[in-house]
Amino acid sequence: MTTLMIVVFVVIPVAIGLFAARCYRKCPADKVLVVYGYSAGKGLQTYCIHGGGAFVMPVLQDFAYLDLRPRKGSFALDRIMTKEGSYGAKVGYTVQIASGEPVVENAAECLLNQSDEDIMNMADNIVAGEVRWLIANSSLSDISAVDEIFVERMRCRISPKLEKIGLELSDFSISEVTKQIEN
Repeated sequence: MTTLMIVVFVVIPVAIGLFAARCYRKCPADKVLVVYGYSAGKGLQTYCIHGGGAFVMPVLQDFAYLDLRPRKGSFALDRIMTKEGSYGAKVGYTVQIASGEPVVENAAECLLNQSDEDIMNMADNIVAGEVRWLIANSSLSDISAVDEIFVERMRCRISPKLEKIGLELSDFSISEVTKQIEN
């Protein structure tokens, strides 16, 4: 009887505690924990946690982390055609994976298990396309001024596109816009 009591009151609770501790995943402050797989009563689902932790049931669920650190990108564009001629621009920007609610779900779908290089390639393509469009559809005075209003227009145009893949624009700048002479 004493062996049974030891098993019931000591061994089983310790085993349950160790199993629960092994299933609990903490999320560091600079990451988002993405748990995906089967959830009781809800079927297949994905949910994101920023700060805190979650129980991840083995076999039924799995997890991964999205890194929230900022990523810097820059590039030079040339031959942007406008009504007044051809322009070139040097663009710099900083993006990071969003931790806010609707956008982090997009990041879990689009960016999970992507390398930093792939993430920056996607961001470069989006930013370059929007910069080309906005310069091509701006007047000569807007382009040559490159003031805060013009940069803010760019920011407002780029941010929603980046949010569709789960990124948020932290910083954006155009260092110079130059008129190119055709040869």
